[in-house]
Amino acid sequence: MRAIGKFFKTVFSGAAHLLALCCKIAYNILRALKIRILTLYLAACGAAQLFFNAFAGGKVVWFWTGAALCFGVTVAAWSVFFLKRRRVKERKREHTPPDPMPSEEDAPPVDEVRYFTVKGHENFYFAEYADRYELYEKRHDGDHYIQTDYKRE
Repeated sequence: MRAIGKFFKTVFSGAAHLLALCCKIAYNILRALKIRILTLYLAACGAAQLFFNAFAGGKVVWFWTGAALCFGVTVAAWSVFFLKRRRVKERKREHTPPDPMPSEEDAPPVDEVRYFTVKGHENFYFAEYADRYELYEKRHDGDHYIQTDYKRE
């Protein structure tokens, strides 16, 4: 008898974990698509209609009004997401150094800057000026200054 109880406990526990995993996956998909509010509204209205016949007759206007508001919020979320994404891409484009060009000179003139990648570390590059070297790190949110080393005369 104890073995049967343990078996059912294991089966129900496994089913509960599987259900929780499926819910997490569905939530992450809805979050990525930015349609959580719209989906929640539609599910709640579907349940209200199914169990209480809430939108019968002239009350259907309330459903469509709420659906329009939730759709507006969803479109606003998409707009904000795409605007932020465009800004990040533009920022990356601005901070990307030009490809280093080999030069025969020992040191560049005062106004000239040369960029070099750091061997073995693709995320780092340095800028060579006439009097110093500046080290930078490429990150997803833009380039970050690390340090300056001055040249000895």
